Amino acid sequence: MPERLVDINLLPKYERRGEGSSIFFFLFLLLTLAAFLSIGVFYYMYKGNLSDLEAEYLRLEAEEASLVAELASLDLAEGESLKSSVQFAEGQRLETSKLITKLDQLLPKQAYLNTYTYRSRETTISTHLASLESVATYTSALTQSDFFQDVKLTEVKLLSEEGKEDGRKYYEADFTIEPDRQRLKKETKANE
Repeated sequence: MPERLVDINLLPKYERRGEGSSIFFFLFLLLTLAAFLSIGVFYYMYKGNLSDLEAEYLRLEAEEASLVAELASLDLAEGESLKSSVQFAEGQRLETSKLITKLDQLLPKQAYLNTYTYRSRETTISTHLASLESVATYTSALTQSDFFQDVKLTEVKLLSEEGKEDGRKYYEADFTIEPDRQRLKKETKANE
């Protein structure tokens, strides 16, 4: 009889997998889905913020451009205004030496001009005079002069020279004067 044939099984042996490997598979699948889900949520969340930030960036760029243009126009305007201011000041030149000379000429005897301050439209002077009659005389001389439009006596103080042997007293009179600019200009041109 024939010999019996050898039993050859070419199929691999089937072994049942353990429960542990399927748990790891499902856990890995769950983590992968959670990662994709969180990436999607972050994408949409930051995409909205990104579009808001891009809009804000464009708005700030436009604001910067308008401020730069405004600054450039101000620089041009400032240069022009400075130039026109200088031209105006040159046209409004007032000979202060002529004014001081006239103030000094009108002073009575035993009086002198103490301080002199010239501003745009008015002049402030302080004089030292020997008596109240001298203050009144000087005030009258200033108001009657053609060189001054408005003369105001603002303050009179009695001062004494302490420490000096004679102890003389004198009066300090402060005036606010508005000079007649046209008259001073004519006088200055006439003397040139």
